[in-house]
Amino acid sequence: MMCQQMFDSMRKHGVWAVPTLTVDNAFGHLHDPAFCKDERLTYFCGEFRSWLEAKDDFRLKGYTDRDYEVERGLVTEKKKLVAAMYRAGVPILVGTDVGNPFCFPGFSLHDELALLVDSGLTPLAARLCRAARRPQDMPATVELSSDFLFAKSEQRNCGWVCLLF
Repeated sequence: MMCQQMFDSMRKHGVWAVPTLTVDNAFGHLHDPAFCKDERLTYFCGEFRSWLEAKDDFRLKGYTDRDYEVERGLVTEKKKLVAAMYRAGVPILVGTDVGNPFCFPGFSLHDELALLVDSGLTPLAARLCRAARRPQDMPATVELSSDFLFAKSEQRNCGWVCLLF
């Protein structure tokens, strides 16, 4: 019931959800040698490649197998939430959080679209999440709460975007 109230409020106030499943998925698999041998790494070198490979990432200090398991569980739960938002008519926008481990510029858009489809969106609906807004319509003002990042566009009053994290 609480989720439905939140979804109703998001629709009413023009709030768009940006799930960024790609980054959570990556964090859940950083201990998997097969995942970390992603062939897309060959397109990057130097410091940027080390960044993509999470070399010396402070967020991973002390991570245990249980932490990776929790991250994978988070992705499963976020997919359920994305499916519920989609069914409730909450607008969804694709976001990849490039700059996080194994979130590759350009490529991760396709990863995110696949994860949206895995969440229950149709392939067409997922693609429309990518094409829903033009760059000039994107957010300009940002507000942070304990659980959400809200961004508001000053141009054309196009509404709020809610980044789930």
